[in-house]
Amino acid sequence: MSSFHPHAATASAADDVEYYTLDNPTATRFRSRSLFLNERIRKGMRCSPGGGNICDGVPANNGTSLLYCCKNNCRNVYQDENNCGACGNKCGFGRSCCNGACISLAYDADHCGECNQRCSPGQKCEYGSCGYA
Repeated sequence: MSSFHPHAATASAADDVEYYTLDNPTATRFRSRSLFLNERIRKGMRCSPGGGNICDGVPANNGTSLLYCCKNNCRNVYQDENNCGACGNKCGFGRSCCNGACISLAYDADHCGECNQRCSPGQKCEYGSCGYA
């Protein structure tokens, strides 16, 4: 049985392992004999902040992800509530990480109910719905 994960980047149907697809595979300092490994990074892959780091601030998924090595794991600082915008920056209760900023999806007209869901001009976002009445 498959489940939806709101922060999924790219999923492999064969094994349900999630991957980030690098926007520029040559941007990372990590080099492998396999071209496949240079193009995709498994979500949560182990890393080290030293030399050979595979998550050294590289953009992925057409600019919707930015990967950094946080506590020795690759994290997308654009969507990770525990590493929002930077490693270790946790979003508070009721807030979500949207584009690297902690946002209240219940009341933000630019992120109403979900990241990047904008209300029409003049509409307020209340309880995660645009124009709630």
